[in-house]
Amino acid sequence: MTIMIVAGPPAVGHNTVSDLVGTLHPNLAVIDVDDVRAMARSPIEGLLGGPAWNRVYERSIRQSCMLARDFDRDGFDVILLDVAPPETLPIYRAELSDVETVRIVLLMADVETLLQRDRDRDPNPDPDPEPLRVWHDRIRMLHRELASATDAYDEVIDNGSVAAEETAKRLLSFFL
Repeated sequence: MTIMIVAGPPAVGHNTVSDLVGTLHPNLAVIDVDDVRAMARSPIEGLLGGPAWNRVYERSIRQSCMLARDFDRDGFDVILLDVAPPETLPIYRAELSDVETVRIVLLMADVETLLQRDRDRDPNPDPDPEPLRVWHDRIRMLHRELASATDAYDEVIDNGSVAAEETAKRLLSFFL
């Protein structure tokens, strides 16, 4: 079986594409690392990237990998969804070292496409523009970070100008 980490900045289409792969793949588990992180209701001091945040994030990666290995043992292919910046890839590789096939795929799109997708998915934006500005600055920062380290990923797919269905078919081909 195969465990695939689908990485990329927010609004790149992780969930949309994995949902489409799931409709085409009869034996697939999808694990969103954000959902695993949210299971622990511990307070996180500081903003994203602080020491407390990093500990919680690393724990959520390890727990997600544990769950993925369990699905793998039960005969499922697995998609793990995460931003997965380059500094997290050694954690993924170590935690999944006993799995036969692991692929880390980076989905990318240009920044303006990401920002537009993010605006489109929130039909009731906050009237205060500041939270959106801060979030969009974070998307820009993550995009720069990921774009500067594409060599760290097994595969890079630019899904900014192709239909989600095409990206899903390409991901599905990695399981066959």
